[in-house]
Order: sequence, then C-alpha cells, then structure tokens
Amino acid sequence: MAYLQRTWLIAIASLILSLNPTQSQNLPFSLSTSFFNPTGKSGDRFGGRSIILGNQVMVGAPAADYNGSETGVAYLFDRDTGELIRTFHNPDPGPGDWFGVSFAWPEEDYICIGAVRDDSHGSNAGAVYVFRIETGELVNTIYSPTPTANGLFGQWIDSFEDNILVGAEGDKVNGFSAGKAYLMNPLTGELIQDFANPTPKDGDRFGFWVDSVGQDIVVGARDDDDPATNSGVAHLFDSASGNLLYTIKNPNPNSGDEFGYTVAGIGDSVIAVGCLGDDTKANNAGSAYLFDKRSGELLHSLFSPHFVPNGSFGSVAELDGMVLVGAPNEDENGTDSGAAYLFDPFTGKAIHTFRSPSGGRTNIGNRLSGGGGYALLGALGDDTSGSDEGAAHLFKFDTVQDCVQSSVLDFDCEGDPGSFQSTSETRIRIIASNSGGSGACGSVSYASEDILVDFEVDCSKFNLTTPPSCDQVETNMALELGQSFGDQTVGLLSWRTTDRGVIEVHGGLPFTCVVTGEDLFPGGWEGQGVVLGTSCGAVYLCDGAGISIESTDSSCPPTP
Repeated sequence: MAYLQRTWLIAIASLILSLNPTQSQNLPFSLSTSFFNPTGKSGDRFGGRSIILGNQVMVGAPAADYNGSETGVAYLFDRDTGELIRTFHNPDPGPGDWFGVSFAWPEEDYICIGAVRDDSHGSNAGAVYVFRIETGELVNTIYSPTPTANGLFGQWIDSFEDNILVGAEGDKVNGFSAGKAYLMNPLTGELIQDFANPTPKDGDRFGFWVDSVGQDIVVGARDDDDPATNSGVAHLFDSASGNLLYTIKNPNPNSGDEFGYTVAGIGDSVIAVGCLGDDTKANNAGSAYLFDKRSGELLHSLFSPHFVPNGSFGSVAELDGMVLVGAPNEDENGTDSGAAYLFDPFTGKAIHTFRSPSGGRTNIGNRLSGGGGYALLGALGDDTSGSDEGAAHLFKFDTVQDCVQSSVLDFDCEGDPGSFQSTSETRIRIIASNSGGSGACGSVSYASEDILVDFEVDCSKFNLTTPPSCDQVETNMALELGQSFGDQTVGLLSWRTTDRGVIEVHGGLPFTCVVTGEDLFPGGWEGQGVVLGTSCGAVYLCDGAGISIESTDSSCPPTP
C-alpha cells in the first residue's frame, strides 16, 4: 500500500461535506473493470484477496489447483482493460498451501504473496514469497522467525513503509498457540520487530489481521475470550519498540462476536475494527467500530444501513481516508449478493453503497482494498463466468476531466494531485470541488511558479474563542459546511492531527478559498464555513502552525 498512500480525497471530501446526513446518499462511483478467473474453474476462491498496484490489479485464487490440490495461483491484470498480464504460480507447490491468500505491496517493483499453509517449516507453518512484478521473478522466500506447525504465517500481510507486516495466528507465545505478528524486510527477510499476543491463550487467533496506523501497529485477536468466548479484542503496538500501547476492547462484547476479525488504520489517527458476529441489529448482522488512536476512545459504532441476519458486515479497509466496510452475505442485489459501504470517519455516516454488478449470490465485499479513487471488491460467489468461479470488481470515483488554464494561476493539467505534509504535528488536507460552470482541473506541488505553500504561525487575525466570521477576512461571503458557490471553490479540510493530505486546485476564475470542517480550529465549529480571500487571497490555519496558499502574481495585493 505504500504507493497508494497519496490520498485522493479531493472531490470526494467536498461532496461528503455537502451531503444531507438524513438522506440516503451515493457518491459518483461507477464500475470501471471486472476481473474474472482466467481458468474458468469453480471453487478456486478467485477474488478471495485482491490488491491495486498502481495501474495494475492482482487477484488471488488460493484454492486453485496448480501442480496439486489447492496450491494456489495469483493473477496480474491491467487495471483499466482487465487484460491478464502475468500469472504467478506457487514456487514450491504443496497440497492446500493456499498461495495467493494475502498480498502486500511494500515497494513499487515488488509484490509479496502469502501461502498460509505452506509446509516447508512444519505442517501449515506458512510462508511469504517476494516477486519482481515486471518479470515474475522470485526474489525471496520468507518464513516465520519462530515457525510453528499450524502457525499460519502469512494469513494476512500488509505493507509498512518499505517493509511488511505478517500475521501468524498460530505461532507459539509462552507455549500457547496464541499468535504473533512480525515486521520484516521483504528483500532480506530480516526480522525488524515482533509483536506477541500480550494475553496468550490457545486459539486467540492474534495476527489473523494486521495493519498500521501512523507509526503504530494494530493486531486483531478475533477469538480472544475477554470477557466472553470468542468476543475478541485488538491490540495497538509501537512499531519501533514492539511495546504494547493499549488493548482495544469490544464495546459491546458477546460470545462469538469476533471483534478484531478485521482491523484497519484510517489515516494516521483512526482505528477501524470489524466485528462480523455482532448481534446488535440482528443475529450475526455484524458491526464495525472507530477509535481515536491517541486516546483509545470510541468515536463511532457503524452498522449496515441494510442489515440482515448473518449479513457479516464488518470487513474493514481504508479508502482514501474513508472507511470501507464489506457485508458479503447481505441481500442488496439478490440473496447473498453482498454489499460494501463507505463511511465518513468523522460523522460515522454511510455515504455510499457498492452493490454487486452481477446480482445473485456473488458475496461481494468479502475482501476489500482501495486507493487513488478506486475501490476493489472481491466477490467469491460470482457466477458470471461459471458457477462460483468468483470475481473482483473495480469501482472508480468519477471526477472532473476537462482542464481549463487560468489567466491568473497556471496549473498543471494532468490531474495528478501533489502531496504535502505539515512540518508541525498537525497535518492538513486541502480539497477542491467543481460545482458546475466551465469546469476545470489541475494540481500544484509544494511550490509552483504561481502558487506557494508556506507555513504561518501568526493567528492573531482570528478570535479563536468564537467561530471566524467574514468581517475578519477579505471578503463578505458566508457558506454552510461544504457548500460550493460560483464555478470554482477550493476547500480546506483538516483530517485529525496526524493525517496526510493532497493539494489539487481546480482552475479558472475566480479562485476562492473556503475553510470548512469542525477540526480546523481549536474547539472547531460544526456547520461553519468561512471564505478566506479571492483569487489573490490566502488561506491560514490557526492551530499552532498554519498553512497558506497564495498567488505570487504581481497584480495581486499583499496577502493579509
């Protein structure tokens, strides 16, 4: 995921801010590409895991029969055409290896593929293989640093910077098959850090799912028995020291909840935990919970807008700072067709529903991944190419395509957002919306010829005890939260204190900056929008450090 972290919220966030939370809403996602099993064989579990690799997509078929029963295969496709580019075979095939059950993309040139039941170091001890994407060459094979029979090393893998996190839910801790997770260098196999189940008991399944959130590591223990049988917990660790920071408890624990079945970092400061067996809405309808990473405080409880018994809502993933939750057994487009939902992490509101394009019992949403404006959803039961052959469906966020050069601001019109990060502890995302009119697009880097991005610390122009008002800035316009006006609006949105962001400016005149979002100022004000300048204006964020966008055109008046 390292190369998907350049977040893509731009128009998504603007639309989210303008949604009426009391109404059912959908964002402009459309089906881009569907990927089907090249062998046409049922029972391969094609779509059981998939991942976006820039302009390519990899889909696993861990139960495929290659030189043995259920040895596993992975397929590399062109993201946009669906054309098969390359097939990756299990380098050391054994019956039931399940090669292709997990993927990680730690570096641009390499893909890591899990074979969770590999027997090289013990029955079902597991392995991870590292390949060069362009050639399919095997680069390295990684085994558990403490291999154990039934350790299931590689059940879930994820990238963390240039390294990989590997879960091994059955590895031994103090003599118990309680589970571990490991941070490893994929090219050398070096162990960088390990994370052990802090309350080990047989069958906790610690490490079934792992992810990073900022510089910390979150590990689910879906069958932990505290306080009820298989109610589940999740644990947060410091990545550098391996120390346990705290344990995230199931907010509504009951037997069989399996809280921690899935975990995901949302930005750098929100933790999502799936609870597929939760019975709050209906028997095994499922739920997901969002927690503040800094405090461990519960932020939101998420439930399916269309819950059904045994819907299994709760497979969580990040999509460009949003929370993506799968419900593979729901009935959105037919019995067991499945669905996935996109949630705003700040309001806890569902803002989009992804439905199976095929209909029928497709079980879409069993596994999820996303980034760069795309959502990739596995559909294990899809019958489009044959009975239970499976599929993966790629949905794309539709954005403004036409580019108009501004007479004041000279934009790069390739539409690739430039990334930035504040030098302070607070990181800020700048978003852009196009509400109609002539239409335009473009992006700016840290400092282009026409726009500078600087940090400002002088916030004396604002009275921070009350919401900023328009008489404190250059113009005399007031907006509701997220509202657009005129042809072009640029919005400034804060996404917690440790998030990353992008800058993308939609060109044309007038160029107007709007501050929105309840976290912009200390004790932010929900529902307030403030216009900060015209085409020659500036944007300041007053939270101890700030950011400004200002034109360097000589005809502009000095920035206030």
